[in-house]
Amino acid sequence: MSRPKVKNREFRSLANISDTGSTSRILNLCHVKLNASAEEAKTTQPFFKSAELNKSIIIKHALRPNERELFLKPASVATKIILPFDSRDLRLGGGAIFINEYGYKQAMEDVLGKEARHQYADDLNILQLIDTLPSLDPFILRECLARNGIHPSSAYFRISTSDIASMTAFASDEFSKLVRIALDENQAAASSRFVTKILSDKVDSELDPFRTTLRLNAKDFAEGLFSWRGFLYFKWQYLRLRDDLKKVLNEMLTYRTIGFRDPAMLEYIEKARPRVAHDVSAVFEAVGLMLSRYDEAFAALTERRDPNPFRTFLLKGPQMFYELGERVGVLSHINSFWAYHFGTLGGRRMSLLDFAEVLMDFEDSLRSVFIDVNTPPQKPEGISR
Repeated sequence: MSRPKVKNREFRSLANISDTGSTSRILNLCHVKLNASAEEAKTTQPFFKSAELNKSIIIKHALRPNERELFLKPASVATKIILPFDSRDLRLGGGAIFINEYGYKQAMEDVLGKEARHQYADDLNILQLIDTLPSLDPFILRECLARNGIHPSSAYFRISTSDIASMTAFASDEFSKLVRIALDENQAAASSRFVTKILSDKVDSELDPFRTTLRLNAKDFAEGLFSWRGFLYFKWQYLRLRDDLKKVLNEMLTYRTIGFRDPAMLEYIEKARPRVAHDVSAVFEAVGLMLSRYDEAFAALTERRDPNPFRTFLLKGPQMFYELGERVGVLSHINSFWAYHFGTLGGRRMSLLDFAEVLMDFEDSLRSVFIDVNTPPQKPEGISR
């Protein structure tokens, strides 16, 4: 069954995210600008120097087949910059540019002016950094920018205090295991200081015992720590998503729309629901399998005192980190989008057309991290289908 045709889908989708804020696939700078108080607006360190970019919406977009020809290198996901026509009414739509599509540099000059390469060189650099990331999860985004000496206001990285505390406690437990191996008993009392350094990306000579344990040079050690923090963040996200996604799938499979009952739309929805549920479960289980490889390598280090598997893991980390981040980002996007727009089925009721668009968005996102869903995962158990 082919998808039903939907007119003005891009504008409708843009309106849907107008109040959502940022998620793992959306950096909604427009939302931050509109919701800042007068005092915050004066003191907020902007994300970009350009006023135009500071009211943009940046999206990790699952490319449709007709969009892939816009790029020299084949890709399934691209970073899209949306510049709203009116930031106070996103229903009016906006202009869109993909980073690194054909004509990208000229398009940015059209938006920022002919002096863009000089006046806004830092902004263009930030956009390139964002394009390298697997998702726009605030922790990963903040980490990446900080490593490059870029420190926008915390308003752009809305991680709740409780989430920060939970993530820090989760990561500290893992790092503490390494501290106990790298340091002798007399130094172990200072482990909390070292854990704080590792988590805050303050890599200096004080961390040499850990670098020596893993037999890494300074550059590989710094890169490895960044990937390690990323893996721990995604593992934390994965564990949080387990129960949430069960709830999302159960609600999605039973959701009742309102309004006109178009037969073609009904047929698409009834076939798409179980397909989305199946693919969400398959991606979740694939994430679990990737994380189990990390657990095995880390156990070799902390339980058998064999650093080689974990050293190899860190060296290969960037490649795995990107793939893992894309998959967790898709799952987080589906969960956060559903939670915002539907709640516990107590949100606003959607029309058949709107609900079909939600499922299409989910399918596009899942297709961007396609795996062989016909091959059953070996471990661990995922969410029930």
